[in-house]
Amino acid sequence: EYGVEYDDDQDGIPNSKDLDSNTKLGELVDFNGRALALDYDPTTLSYGGSAVSNGFLPSIYFDNSSSVVNSEQYKLLASVVQTLLKNPELELVVVGHTDSRGTVDNNEVLGYERAAEVVRILTAVFGVPLERFEIQTRGETQPLALPPAISVEVETSISALDDQLSEINRRVDFEIAE
Repeated sequence: EYGVEYDDDQDGIPNSKDLDSNTKLGELVDFNGRALALDYDPTTLSYGGSAVSNGFLPSIYFDNSSSVVNSEQYKLLASVVQTLLKNPELELVVVGHTDSRGTVDNNEVLGYERAAEVVRILTAVFGVPLERFEIQTRGETQPLALPPAISVEVETSISALDDQLSEINRRVDFEIAE
């Protein structure tokens, strides 16, 4: 509908969401496209005293008011599984987020349901052991995109812009457990 987004550094994060557009090929990145550790050798990243092999931890996006993972997102989940297979000691915190539509309480629950559904798929479909995950929700408290503070004339309507910004916030992120 909106076309294909480019990923110039091929880290799996589209340019519009990539905070580091010059990631080295194969580096383990977070949902913002930033390398997860700075202290690394050419083949591994050093993190918290353990080596983390190169991999990719993408964000998983959701439709409005939904915790259903659509089939397009399974490819991204497969890359999470590959990272976990390369790193048998790696444990992840799976964090659910929402946009600001709805009540704070409902968004806390929805964020948790999104994270839980992602973990359910990673365990039931891909066979990753449940003990490698911790589920958290942050609801609407950590948006990646905020609505514009002032109205500006844009080619698209303000409500369409709000919809696009809200879509970015409806996600599950992966963090390395400490």
